[in-house]
Amino acid sequence: MLLACLQELPEELRTVVVPCDIEEAGYGNLAELLGIPKGTVKSRHARGRARLRDAYERLAAPRVVAEREGST
Repeated sequence: MLLACLQELPEELRTVVVPCDIEEAGYGNLAELLGIPKGTVKSRHARGRARLRDAYERLAAPRVVAEREGST
């Protein structure tokens, strides 16, 4: 499910979220690697995580409801 949610992110956000959250890359190193300011990395990371959370909630909600209804 996480991979499906990550694929929904625009590439510019995904290229920051994956290294920061999965590979534990620092903002400074990632900024240098991508050739963008550190502040841009931080803002893309925040926006990407918010959109990832929204996508996860949208995809996970029906599954959670179905599991709860099946367990009663």
